Amino acid sequence: ALPISLFRFQVPCLIVAAAQLVSVGQHLGPLATSAMAPIIEVFPVPPLQCNCSVVGDSESGEAVVVDPGGNVDFIVEKLQSHGLTCKRILITHGHLDHIIGATELKKRTGAEIIINQNDLGLYEKVNEQCRDFRIPPPVTPLAPPDAF
Repeated sequence: ALPISLFRFQVPCLIVAAAQLVSVGQHLGPLATSAMAPIIEVFPVPPLQCNCSVVGDSESGEAVVVDPGGNVDFIVEKLQSHGLTCKRILITHGHLDHIIGATELKKRTGAEIIINQNDLGLYEKVNEQCRDFRIPPPVTPLAPPDAF
């Protein structure tokens, strides 16, 4: 499991931290090699245009996706364009615009969903969040996180 303190960083720091974790192999197991050429791509995703990030290792072809808010087809296209396979889905916090695409991305890639346990309650209340923002809720319930 990732250390809880990792989630206290702001998103840009989290992306750098994820890249460092991939590059040195800490907490992400076999995702890393020592001579990695990192791939880092940040792009907005619906429904509220939050930044989603792909952090990958060009040598191993493995990647982490940070905050897959929506448009999973586009996220998968980004992964494929770099020849990457998503192994972990990191969620910085439980707001709807950071989590709505996580379950579909997990189904399509088999990646683990990782979130700070303090955000689990918010993650589980995605339908209420969607109602409050007048955004359609996920078609299928969110998958439970695999790790905290």
